[in-house]
Amino acid sequence: MRMRSVLTTRVQKTTFRIESLIDTRLSGSKRPASVTFRATAILPFRTRHWLRPHHMSQTPHRPLSPHLQIWRFHITMFTSILHRATGLALVVGSVLVAAWLLAIGITASGICPQAYTVFLTFAASPLGLLVWFGLSLAAFLHLTGGLRHLVWDLGQGFQLKSANAMSWWGLIGGIVLTIIFWVVLFATGKVVL
Repeated sequence: MRMRSVLTTRVQKTTFRIESLIDTRLSGSKRPASVTFRATAILPFRTRHWLRPHHMSQTPHRPLSPHLQIWRFHITMFTSILHRATGLALVVGSVLVAAWLLAIGITASGICPQAYTVFLTFAASPLGLLVWFGLSLAAFLHLTGGLRHLVWDLGQGFQLKSANAMSWWGLIGGIVLTIIFWVVLFATGKVVL
């Protein structure tokens, strides 16, 4: 025997229709063999309209994600975006490192003895030094951003003050490390203008 009952209830401005299906056919006793419950939310028309696929309505009235007009600038947002951008810059910079290694290999094999000289001419030019400075800045900013994420992975620093402080320290630390790196390069004579 199968018995079906329907109950309609309202919870916090949403109406639910609860169906229960009791199946006693298989058990042979008074206890049911299976009981199935299904709850369906009966949504107002406006809410149901939001749930329709986009192609079914000409002007969807669903809420939009917050964008830059709504969000107030804060340092953790900036350093998060900067961390991603420096990661992309380092991927592009790896092409320059590969070109450097290729120039070494081509020169060492004797295929083109001037390849390394051509590469060094570009790398030592003012534009080349600017590119290398940008890559080192990206590397140090990505390093300090990675350390900040490592602290977060340990479950620390999620309070607003500490998250902001770590963001500022990461940003300032990356810039200071880059300046120190280039001062050492110029002081030791490894790089000259």
